[in-house]
Amino acid sequence: MESKYFGIIPKELNSLNKIIQLENFLKENDLIIISNKLETIKSTKTENLGELKNVVKYDHNNTGYKFTDELTIEVYDFLLNQYKNSLCKNILFNINFEDETFGFLEARKKEAALKQFNNLYSIWTNNLTKMAPIKNAKFVPENIFNKLKRARAFFQNQLKYQYELVVAFLIGEINYFNRDLFKTNELLIEMFDFENDLLILIDLNQRFSFTEDNVFTKKTIAQIIYEDYPEEFHSLKQLEFIEKYLTIEKNKKPSFIASLYFFFKEQNLKIPKEQIFREIINTNLKTNIPKRIKLSDSSGNAHLKRTTSFKKDWFEFKD
Repeated sequence: MESKYFGIIPKELNSLNKIIQLENFLKENDLIIISNKLETIKSTKTENLGELKNVVKYDHNNTGYKFTDELTIEVYDFLLNQYKNSLCKNILFNINFEDETFGFLEARKKEAALKQFNNLYSIWTNNLTKMAPIKNAKFVPENIFNKLKRARAFFQNQLKYQYELVVAFLIGEINYFNRDLFKTNELLIEMFDFENDLLILIDLNQRFSFTEDNVFTKKTIAQIIYEDYPEEFHSLKQLEFIEKYLTIEKNKKPSFIASLYFFFKEQNLKIPKEQIFREIINTNLKTNIPKRIKLSDSSGNAHLKRTTSFKKDWFEFKD
């Protein structure tokens, strides 16, 4: 895992008697934000009803700081990678779910999955407004996975106050991040409980399509193309079928692509004009077809063999 900040602190500053030099280094590299605490020493009423005028003083000895968002997000990602073997609760969940719903019709299985989904989701979002309020919030429905993103942001934000942990990361002290830390640090324990449950929620949503997830689930190439060219193709499934084949390097030959293209034409399934199709796959699927897609005179037997295979696969794939 590439890191911008891991081990950035010079070894000569890794000493208890160099606190000031270390803090100066953190400030100079924009890794901390200084927070000056003000103390109210006098409040007086103004002529406006309910308004108070406060007199405050600044105490030089009452200054603190917290780590920046960019840094703590990187530390968070590092921790997920460092302890990735503990992110496996979703595997056990899926095994148990299949055992519990064995023999269920798909509709009943989806109902059981939704119940599990809502139970887990509520655990991490019921107190979310208190944990991670939305800035400039408007009272509109919020997508489920946007809420879960805010729940993750809460844990990322808590790392700002984990001074020893973050400094160990900045020093590059990899041995600090051992099993004992994982088992004893309360923030890490809760954070990984959340991340494990999040993986379950993502898995359930991918399987049963409860709601849109543009936060944690990366769009497929097929979805991206279909959003840009919805009128050019028969269906998203058709594009998923094309993606399935053309992400395999050996299939990116002109003869194979020609058979795939004309297979859909032979099935009377909507597909773009040749030039548009070529531009789409060259751009999105990294093919390199410079000339017109066409069948050569010598491609008859090979084309028939490929399209026969496509036909069998397509009728299984599209359902």
